[in-house]
Amino acid sequence: MTRSCWLLSALVLSSSAFAGDDLDDILGRDDEEEDGPAPAPTGPADDLGPRDADDVGDGRDANDGTDLLGNDSESAAVPGADTADAYRQATAQAKGMFAEEEAAFWEQYLATYPNTQFRERVQKRIDELMAEMYSRRVDDGGTVDAMDEEIRFAQSVLLDNIDPRTRLQAGVEWGNPDWINLQLDYEHALQRTFSVHGGIEHQYAGWSLGAGVRWAAIKSTRTQTLLTLMADAYLVTEPAFPAFRPQVAFGQRIGDRVDVQAQVGPALEFRSGVQLVLQGGANVSVQATDTVSVFLETGFSAKNFSWEGDPFRYQTLTLGLKFFPLPAEKRRNLDVGLAGSAPYAQQYWQHHFGAILAQANYYLD
Repeated sequence: MTRSCWLLSALVLSSSAFAGDDLDDILGRDDEEEDGPAPAPTGPADDLGPRDADDVGDGRDANDGTDLLGNDSESAAVPGADTADAYRQATAQAKGMFAEEEAAFWEQYLATYPNTQFRERVQKRIDELMAEMYSRRVDDGGTVDAMDEEIRFAQSVLLDNIDPRTRLQAGVEWGNPDWINLQLDYEHALQRTFSVHGGIEHQYAGWSLGAGVRWAAIKSTRTQTLLTLMADAYLVTEPAFPAFRPQVAFGQRIGDRVDVQAQVGPALEFRSGVQLVLQGGANVSVQATDTVSVFLETGFSAKNFSWEGDPFRYQTLTLGLKFFPLPAEKRRNLDVGLAGSAPYAQQYWQHHFGAILAQANYYLD
């Protein structure tokens, strides 16, 4: 009996051991899995996941440094589209341009790349430039359309005004021994670049009544440049004859304080046929202070041109000062000039040996 019980117990234990081994085989477990970590996979590098060993994490390839986020060497996929490199180059090119020039540059950029991915940035920059162009601050603290802003170019004393504006001019010149010149002229600007005028003065040909027009083909507040075409018709009283005088003039402001100008043109005098007189001159004005400027001016007149000898000619040099006596907010509305003039070269003509003159210009615009 005792022996039978022992045999039965051994059979039960053996069955349990075999059953445990079979369960482990079914679940796929072994002793090594329970006692240590799982071995590393041995597949190719792509099995590492979405980020491989060559990706350094900043969008650049670790081997050659290529910018994977903005590879500008690839052409745009959409027709009319640009690349980041093209936009960066355009931005560098536009740097330092004047407002008008830069606005035109970006408008051309949009025309070249109508499907640019940077359209919003470009359009915003154009809007900023347009606001700058058409709303600039002026001396009186207000705002004025840049297309209406005046250059306020220097007015010479013995040459014609080349900056179309509304103004009243009066002046007197007295020379030794018997030279006298009175100036009285009113000019009215119909547009910023176009004006008409009329007045009286004493020219080398005699006292005259005249009228004319001035058209500034170029009047740029950006470059501070004037290119003006002028045409005057006048009647000389002693002796009486009509005349016509077309001229072209150029003016340039250098920096903030220097104005340089020159003008030249023929005068056609209709007496005993048609006589040609060539007239012109130049002026340099320097704004020494806010209330005083100094100027140097030269003028010439010549006629009776022929191949046989020198023409009649008379050339003068004028040096003077201009004062701006009004308060600061109205200072540029009035200038008063005082000067001395003398001939430095002549042939057959000698209108005076030297003269002093005074002139005032009151601007109504």
